Amino acid sequence: MKLISKVLSRHPDSNVPRWIRVGFDARDVSYAPIVLTSHPAKRRLSFVLDDTRYEAVIVLTNLRGDIVPLR
Repeated sequence: MKLISKVLSRHPDSNVPRWIRVGFDARDVSYAPIVLTSHPAKRRLSFVLDDTRYEAVIVLTNLRGDIVPLR
C-alpha cells in the first residue's frame, strides 16, 4: 500500500483504477471521483490483492481545476 500511495499522484485520476489493476493484479478497485471536504483534500481508495482488501484515505497533492461543493 505504501508504494501505491507514494506514486499515486504521478498518474491521472482517471487512470488510477486501471494502473492498480494492471500493475498489481488487483481486483475490485475503487477510486471514486469524490473529494472529501477536508484540508488537505482527500479521496478514498480501495482494492483487493490476493485475498486481502485494502482501504485508504489518500491526501491529494495534485489538485487541478475547481472544486465544486455538493448542494
